[in-house]
Amino acid sequence: MPLSKTAYFMEVNNLYPIFLKTKNLHVLIIGGGFVAEEKLTFLLKSSPDANVLMVSPMFREGTKALAKKGNVQLVYKKYHRRYLKGKHIVVATTDLPEVNEKVYKHCRRRSILVNVADNPPFCDFYMGGIVTKGNVKVSISTNGKSPTTAKRLRQFFEDVIPDNIDDLVKNLNEYRKIIKGDFEEKVEKLNELGVNQVLVEAGPTLASAMLDHCLMDELVIYQAPSLLGSGESFFKFGQESTIENQLRMDHISTQVLAGDVKSIYRIRNGE
Repeated sequence: MPLSKTAYFMEVNNLYPIFLKTKNLHVLIIGGGFVAEEKLTFLLKSSPDANVLMVSPMFREGTKALAKKGNVQLVYKKYHRRYLKGKHIVVATTDLPEVNEKVYKHCRRRSILVNVADNPPFCDFYMGGIVTKGNVKVSISTNGKSPTTAKRLRQFFEDVIPDNIDDLVKNLNEYRKIIKGDFEEKVEKLNELGVNQVLVEAGPTLASAMLDHCLMDELVIYQAPSLLGSGESFFKFGQESTIENQLRMDHISTQVLAGDVKSIYRIRNGE
């Protein structure tokens, strides 16, 4: 009896991740229970300067304490659409489905981004797991399928991303400020800083310029087993290439990686 074949198709997460400057926006959280407090907690943890308005007939003691630490205003009222005025993001967390659905419809009419807690069809966005280490921030999304998985991934990345990664980011930013001018000047600056190896992923224009100015010591070429027809030349030299002025290289190694061919050559600068 022939075995049946089962096709497996992986669902794709089509969400577009962005990082918002919430200090320039106005956020509304509707509800005062545990879920509302949880949303506020994670929002302020990631963005302590967020502008937040919360509307509910009651609030938990923990929510009141959080509000005092941030720019959070508490309004002891039932939801009304007038609270949507001037808001950019709305999160509905009440335990009344009819109220949450009303919030969603009101926001959609006003082109306001809205998230109804635990109700993906009524969400324009999800509040995913977030890992913050100084200036480094990683956001995790499971497309609303599994908040628990997002939480575990967040805990994993909090452990594996080193605490000193922010020092690396700051140092690279300082190098970026220092290194200005044309490529030769940048190389000289890097030498002054004690950096003697730089990996450059270049297109035809930059790669050719580096070769023209003898700034390349080693060339790494990846070749895929496919032909795409006509296109740009791999290199664009400042002068016509001939037998006499050909670029000479020494072959170092060749390696097959998942079907692609990686070849490394050492440039004979000055020859």
